[in-house]
Amino acid sequence: MRSENSIKNVVVTWIGLAFVAIFGYIERMVLANILGEVYLGLNGLLSNVITVLSLAELGVGPAITYSLYKPISENDENQIKALMRLYKNFYVIIGIVVLAIGLLMTPFLPFLIKEMPTNVEHIYLIFVLFVINASVSYFFSYKAVFIAANQRYYLYSANHAICYVIMYLVQIFVLITTRNFIIFLFVMVATTFIENFRISKIADREYPILKSKEVHHIDEDTKKTIKVNVFASIGHNLGNVVLNSTDNIIISKFVGLVETAYYTNYVLLTATLNTFLNQAFSSIVASIGNLIVEGTEEQKEDAFYLIYFVDFWIYSFCSVALFVLASPFITLTFGSNFILSLPVVTVICWNFYAAGMRQACNSFKQAAGLLIQDVHKAYIEAILNLGISIVLAQKLGIMGVLLGTLISIYAVAFWMEPHVLFKYGFKKKPWKYYGLYLLYFLTYGIMSALTYWTVSMISISGIAGFVIDMIVVCIVPNVILLLIWGWTKECRQFLLIMFNIVKKKMIK
Repeated sequence: MRSENSIKNVVVTWIGLAFVAIFGYIERMVLANILGEVYLGLNGLLSNVITVLSLAELGVGPAITYSLYKPISENDENQIKALMRLYKNFYVIIGIVVLAIGLLMTPFLPFLIKEMPTNVEHIYLIFVLFVINASVSYFFSYKAVFIAANQRYYLYSANHAICYVIMYLVQIFVLITTRNFIIFLFVMVATTFIENFRISKIADREYPILKSKEVHHIDEDTKKTIKVNVFASIGHNLGNVVLNSTDNIIISKFVGLVETAYYTNYVLLTATLNTFLNQAFSSIVASIGNLIVEGTEEQKEDAFYLIYFVDFWIYSFCSVALFVLASPFITLTFGSNFILSLPVVTVICWNFYAAGMRQACNSFKQAAGLLIQDVHKAYIEAILNLGISIVLAQKLGIMGVLLGTLISIYAVAFWMEPHVLFKYGFKKKPWKYYGLYLLYFLTYGIMSALTYWTVSMISISGIAGFVIDMIVVCIVPNVILLLIWGWTKECRQFLLIMFNIVKKKMIK
């Protein structure tokens, strides 16, 4: 049941996100063509600002989700009701705080942009709409965590995909007919409200316990554990937000808004892939949590190394695909003036790979509730990343910002996260983890170099050339990976699982 739920969550999530990504990219192309690169850069900048502003929420979800695993497993309805009531109160407060801080930040918007654009009307209203959109999302969505904890994340994924595809279609229509960015943003705010209202109703329908008005109190030990985990999770996500969501802000401040637009085209591709992959890993966290409650120590460790290998396969392949295909794709869709230099693209892809290789470790840490043990890591990582990025941005531009991110990952997170997981989770030294990481990284380097060299031999340009490049990218890195790792237990186990899934579907 646990494996079936994980697979269903991943499949439905990926299908939904595929539609969201396709229509979202079309919307972005229309935005660039109709309103120009300044609006494109502004949209990317303010999205990052709101992500940073919404940092407070990022500590609540994982902490409450972890607390729900046991009462759901034991069918403890009183504890579930008490936790969900607490979760609701948390989210209402967070929504109000995000709104208040965002409104207070509005007068300081010029400090985030190197040169305020003169051709953008109502820029302060634009920022306020982004703030309202962020705050609205908190007032109904808290029930989605219960769906995730019950290993039915696909319900949330399907609702999200339906709402966002409709939103993109309406926004494209608005841009074509009115060329009005304000109306464009009002559609975004309305969609956020509708999406979260719908998921609340879906949760009520599937789990009537959520509609209960009974008041139950959480015991002091549980409340203390939740508070500690919330604090720790906020710390961890501070590092993640600074790592992934401040680059546009720094580039806008020290390089320029137009350069931000160029960079955000690549960010859109990495963010789209990250959304696919993060949702996939989020979908299996509840199953990992269930395994941790019910499984043996050997089962936990075997499951970790299997997910670690799958993590490597997915992120190495996607990183190679980005490295080879990102610039040609942007050339085809936006124009050659939007592409970045090869060294910058190389570091973008390396950052994507380095961040992605943390997924397996962090998924197990989150599911096991190992949050407070290395909370200081997040603050060190955030300070280091910001400091290096700001200094290097003034000397190297976009490359400096990217190097700041890469250095902070390997200086802090790379060795501290597995240290905590293995010390407190598996009660072992993480030497095998580090050894595999090195071998995986060498394999990734070989895959990137040989795939790029193979594609460079192809002289066909345009759409036909891009299609041929895609075929090469689908074949070459995967063949290399199988030649190097096909003999391992994890690879054979993963291929067997995939074979059984396909066989099962064909029989049906």
